[in-house]
Amino acid sequence: MTDLREELFEVIDRRQSDIALAKRSICLARTEAQRSLLFRACTLLIYAALEGGCKEMTSCLLSRVAKTRPNISDLATPFLFLAIKRSCRIGEAVLDLQKRHKLAEEVREAVSGPVKMPGSINIESNLTRRH
Repeated sequence: MTDLREELFEVIDRRQSDIALAKRSICLARTEAQRSLLFRACTLLIYAALEGGCKEMTSCLLSRVAKTRPNISDLATPFLFLAIKRSCRIGEAVLDLQKRHKLAEEVREAVSGPVKMPGSINIESNLTRRH
């Protein structure tokens, strides 16, 4: 558990540094116009730091769960859903009977086989600058 704590604290420290840099940038503005412009820009930076940090910490947690190689019955419901979704590609549409049978077999294998957690998740912010 210590390694996970260290990983999470490292992510938090890095993201706090990003937020502190954004805050400092706002405080260094000399005029109200500069402050207003920097505030809008830094709000996006702060949001990206928080969102990216949450996603990065989630990725650390999922990696830890995968490394422990739990039995499917040991997983809490959210982790169970992620494991089955990854193993069975549940996000895809199941239109015909043959695909439904294949999906049913994949679910059977996912439940009876070793747990497969997602290896990574997208940790990039969903915000982008407008030009």
